[in-house]
Amino acid sequence: MAMEYDGHVKAQKAGQGVGLLMFLQAPWAAFAWFVWRLDFFYQKGFVYPGPFEGSAFWSLLAVLLTWCAMLPTLLAVPMIAMRGRTTTPEWNGKVAFFLHLLLPGSLIFSTLFLWAFPHLWGLLPWESFSDNAWKIGPFIGLFSFAGVPTVMILIALMRVLANPEFASEQLRAVTRHRPETPPPVSPSTVLRVTGTEGATVHFAVDKEHLGDDAWVGLYRAGQSDQDHGDRWIWVRDAEAGAGTLQHTANGPLSLRLFKDGGYNRMTSVNVEPASVEAAMEAPNPMFWDA
Repeated sequence: MAMEYDGHVKAQKAGQGVGLLMFLQAPWAAFAWFVWRLDFFYQKGFVYPGPFEGSAFWSLLAVLLTWCAMLPTLLAVPMIAMRGRTTTPEWNGKVAFFLHLLLPGSLIFSTLFLWAFPHLWGLLPWESFSDNAWKIGPFIGLFSFAGVPTVMILIALMRVLANPEFASEQLRAVTRHRPETPPPVSPSTVLRVTGTEGATVHFAVDKEHLGDDAWVGLYRAGQSDQDHGDRWIWVRDAEAGAGTLQHTANGPLSLRLFKDGGYNRMTSVNVEPASVEAAMEAPNPMFWDA
């Protein structure tokens, strides 16, 4: 409820800001027209420029000053696109770069090569078209050089404004895709020795916390992990997590668990096997001893 109220307040403030900027646009434009004399630059640069003379270059100042005269509207455009919500700093910087640097620069660049230079060089094809039809080719080349980039920049700016990046959605996406960390598992509870019969070792392994590539090997104490001598078993093949391994050596053994199909040891358990003589001398239970 508090978040909805906060969003409503932000939207209301954004609307008030846009209204204030639109209110300031008319007097600011009038100031630019009458004080900066925008009409002079338009007449000199666009209305009465002559061929083979430099008066058309006044059009560059006309474009620049017009952009400055539209500043309140330009400041209101991203506020409208934000819809009263908080956007990411990256999106704000991208919009400012497009609106206040890239787009006005490209408009001045286009005016220079599509209006000022063609007047100076006499390359405008619509003056006495029958005699100047050959100028269409150079003018198309100039448009590809100076006009197409401006169109592409304008389209890119419209896409950025139409798809604002809201900070709340970015945070929600990060939270949604945050990987869940499994609870820590003590290595001593993953692998346990359940009994020994001579050199045969019975063990239990917790398959729930292990992958399909985990395996258990039986070693003579002190042997390297690579010297398993084929005395190993995949954990996935251990029925109900119980398995059996045998070793021919007498003396202390080491039962080791590896979790990645390689030699990344997870834990190990020291095993003291019962001697073969003790196992043979153990009385065999008879049915009448029950």
